[in-house]
Amino acid sequence: MFKPHYRQFAAAFLFDFAMVCGLTASPFYIFNILEGGAGMSGVITGLQWALYAAASIVSARYVGRLANGLLMGIVGALGFAILFPLGVVISNPYFYVALTTVGMIFPALFWPAMQSWVGAEPDPAVRTRRLALYNLSWTLGLTCAPFATWLLSPIDYRLPFLATALAAGGAAALVASLPHESRMTAPDAEATRTANLGHTERSEAHLFSAWLSLVLGSTLFNAVTAVFSFRMEELAEAGALCLLSPDASAPLSAEPVVYFSVLAMIMNAMRAGTSLVMGHTHVWQHRFWVLVLFQAAAAAAFWVLSFTTSLAVMTLCCAVVGIAAGVCFFASQSYSVANSLKKHQRVSIHEGMVGLGSLLGAVGFGLLAEWRGTPWPFANTPLFIVGGLVLEAALLRMGYVHVRKKLTTKAPA
Repeated sequence: MFKPHYRQFAAAFLFDFAMVCGLTASPFYIFNILEGGAGMSGVITGLQWALYAAASIVSARYVGRLANGLLMGIVGALGFAILFPLGVVISNPYFYVALTTVGMIFPALFWPAMQSWVGAEPDPAVRTRRLALYNLSWTLGLTCAPFATWLLSPIDYRLPFLATALAAGGAAALVASLPHESRMTAPDAEATRTANLGHTERSEAHLFSAWLSLVLGSTLFNAVTAVFSFRMEELAEAGALCLLSPDASAPLSAEPVVYFSVLAMIMNAMRAGTSLVMGHTHVWQHRFWVLVLFQAAAAAAFWVLSFTTSLAVMTLCCAVVGIAAGVCFFASQSYSVANSLKKHQRVSIHEGMVGLGSLLGAVGFGLLAEWRGTPWPFANTPLFIVGGLVLEAALLRMGYVHVRKKLTTKAPA
């Protein structure tokens, strides 16, 4: 059988493939079967992510105490495989909300267990490379899932949800085959951690700022998934969606889900590539300006998405959003696992920030789109990001003050 790390990478691929098959198909299930609009899609997606965020944050207090955190990975994969796909068995919005929302508790158990396991490596350089391959694996799942949705949805709207069940079940089987993390670390692990104490302390200082950047990155990423999909429906119905520009090309005539699946694939491919690059470079580590740069670029991309009708321009904007989301995620993840004693607890909070951002992206953008029109929240995103960056800078300053106080306390009198 493949080495344990490769089995874990395969499990991450399968589980994110499962999640995104279901979540990519969900807005169009809401639009076409439940006959809802952007508001309903945003609220339902928001409820799903709200429970995910709550489950991640609440579980952070307890999961680190488990003798084997992988048990949470198995439970998480099986629970999602069963509950989320059952939501489309009956075409009823209340039934759909109940099952898919409760189903989102289980990824909150799966992902922290996976990240804690791969983050057990004490050497920061080796750990970062493994996190890069781990992130590449799940983002490849994200990238492939919209393509599968593109192929399966025209045949039957339930097929993407069937793919969700099968892939999540396969992930559970792979996680069950993994050894305990203690068997994957070198005998001199403690000496390695001591030698890299400075890296750990700088990561501690950047942790809270990186968590907030993750909230913002996840907000933008999920706003595209939950709300911009409806914008494409509007443009397609008006005959305004084109490849380059209204003057240079004829309106595109295929189903909007096809074009949106392309955008989703691009976003996720860029996020995968970003993880791979960050895992093999060090220039971004403990440098706040890197996070600022990419969050600002994503804000500009959202402003363009508010008015463009060109699929080519949308593709470029979604690529920028995918890169920014990848940068924020990888930085937060890397800093969360730096402290070996608190890594499982912190990656649970890290995943809670993903859920919180996804909630804000779905509900916030969905309700604003319903209230002021779909382009409005995208046009005003730069203001939201500027406020977030100010808070991130304040949290970074607080983080360094906290680390200095802790070092002063530990210093001998």
